[in-house]
Amino acid sequence: EGDMTTHIVRQGSTKWVDEENKDIKPEFVGDKAKDKEDIDNYAFVNTETVDGNLIHHYRQYTTEWVTEDNTPLKDKFTGKDVKDSGTIPNYKFLETKTDEKGNVKHIFTQFTTSWIDENNKNLTEPTKTDEFKKEEQFEGYKLIDTKEEGRTKVYTYHKLTTEWVEDKTNNQLKKQEGTHEHGDIDSYVYVRTETKENGDLVHVFKKAEQKKEQKKDDIPTGVHNNGLISLLIILISSIGLALTRVIKKREV
Repeated sequence: EGDMTTHIVRQGSTKWVDEENKDIKPEFVGDKAKDKEDIDNYAFVNTETVDGNLIHHYRQYTTEWVTEDNTPLKDKFTGKDVKDSGTIPNYKFLETKTDEKGNVKHIFTQFTTSWIDENNKNLTEPTKTDEFKKEEQFEGYKLIDTKEEGRTKVYTYHKLTTEWVEDKTNNQLKKQEGTHEHGDIDSYVYVRTETKENGDLVHVFKKAEQKKEQKKDDIPTGVHNNGLISLLIILISSIGLALTRVIKKREV
């Protein structure tokens, strides 16, 4: 009998797995191993041989866009590459952090601007944008303070008033909101206008001088006096005329 030769063919496997060793495509079993290959949305990491079997390792990278307190601003991206930070409306890009596995976080922030009065009441809606906003003008108000702390900026305004006061005594005659001309006040004369540091107006008035009332025993003057003199002259003339007539009658 002739020699019998037995050929033993060993089959091996080829696997493609992710970071959690889960198959990302069907395992191949055969007498010849398969090479690594491109797989959509996966990045090749390395190949290892375990008991003659090939294992191709792949992974995915994540890209996140978050605020400083890790609040997501858009959907997380998962794929073979990381994405650039790009731009997000009303947010300012701060920095990019990459972890030990190569995952990326793009961190963004906002700047809050508020406009309030002295009672902390909003004069307009606060804004959250990629930069601080400038001060605004409000009718009847004056900006008196600006504070910037961290990513917050607050403009504080004073509500203007106009006050009318008496000179020297500072007694208040009247007061109104807003700024107004001094105008007129009965029995008072306008003196000056002062402007306070906060923008308030103060109109100063003094009492008008009062005319003295004529006393009953005052000697009449002017037109009234002239009238009395005229009456006296007429009276004296009448008496003189009468006396003249009497004398003439006697002479006759």
